[in-house]
Amino acid sequence: MKVKEVVLAAAKLLEMESDVIACIEEGDVRGEEKAEKLLTCFNIVENDLALNYVPLLQERLFTVNGGAVEYKDFEQAPLRVISVSDAEGRSMPFQIFPTEIRVGENERKAVISYAYLPKEKGILEDSDYQMGVSAALAAFGVAAEYCAMRGLYAEAAFWDKKYKESIAKSHALKRGSKMQSRKWV
Repeated sequence: MKVKEVVLAAAKLLEMESDVIACIEEGDVRGEEKAEKLLTCFNIVENDLALNYVPLLQERLFTVNGGAVEYKDFEQAPLRVISVSDAEGRSMPFQIFPTEIRVGENERKAVISYAYLPKEKGILEDSDYQMGVSAALAAFGVAAEYCAMRGLYAEAAFWDKKYKESIAKSHALKRGSKMQSRKWV
């Protein structure tokens, strides 16, 4: 999913699509403030998803130095460590410290599985969510953040409800549960 795709979808929801398209694709300054705020909101939503709903996971083989793997060696900023194992896949004990993860002194390699926080994105970049989160779901969150930022609390509550419902439905379907039947009034 592209950041631009989500920003434009949110702009469409908020009925300001023409200004944002003019800014992004033509460099027109009249929609620049709106586009920048929507981009800021996208970065907030992507972090919210990673922290609270759909963790971004990575697994990597690290070289252990002195019984420790330093966080600076990680490709992404680690949020939480899920597991640590040796190169053969056997689980190993570990301890988390402020600057490193400690494993046994005799260990030379460690496979660390961890959740990470996404880096801040620009408008033309790819989201860290290439699957598992739709552009529409993210657009609902961006619209909610934008409205809250502008002090439009009733609209923010409306879009936030759609955002949370979309997350719940997406998450429920992934786990193999049944889709709820339609309820008629």
